[in-house]
Amino acid sequence: RFYFARQWVDGTALRNVLDNESEDSTDLTITLERIRQIAEGIAALHAGGVVHLDLSPANVLLPAGGQAPVIIGLGSCWLLADTFPGLGHRGVPGYTAPETFAAGEDGYELTPATDIFSLGVLLFEMIAGRTPFGTGIDYLRYWSELTRRAKPFRLPMLCDGNWGDGLLNAHLRWCVEGMPQRRPQTVPEFLAPIGLLLRTLRS
Repeated sequence: RFYFARQWVDGTALRNVLDNESEDSTDLTITLERIRQIAEGIAALHAGGVVHLDLSPANVLLPAGGQAPVIIGLGSCWLLADTFPGLGHRGVPGYTAPETFAAGEDGYELTPATDIFSLGVLLFEMIAGRTPFGTGIDYLRYWSELTRRAKPFRLPMLCDGNWGDGLLNAHLRWCVEGMPQRRPQTVPEFLAPIGLLLRTLRS
């Protein structure tokens, strides 16, 4: 017999935290630090030549005691060096990048930017309490439009001052662009504005 073993995590899924947390109670500094840690975990996968393809709140575990989040759901991972078969959709609609539906077509290859889309959706939900494009069938109705250009959206005020709000809004729009070439291409690109905001919030 074959077995799959992973570390025991004494904590809860991010999904449970989001379901029991009101938008008004969200601390932006904690949220940005949490997404930074999640993104660094995704960067480790990318460094090994792997994309996750199934990043969602259910696949992020938050250990008790404040340790770094643990990313699970690795059954959908794909080697960047391999050719994705196309239409073999993986992940959760609403969190997974639209190119997973159209991989292999012109301009829709799986790259680290595929996971950047999911990080952007995750951060949006952690702040706004909802996903930008809906989930399930609602997202599936959007996907052909998303591959051309992500629908515009506006976030509520996220931190004190228009500067912070404008930077985060612009960054999130960049991360969930429908075309993968229009997004940040690496995790460090994704994290640069977040690091700037964290330093500002802590000063």
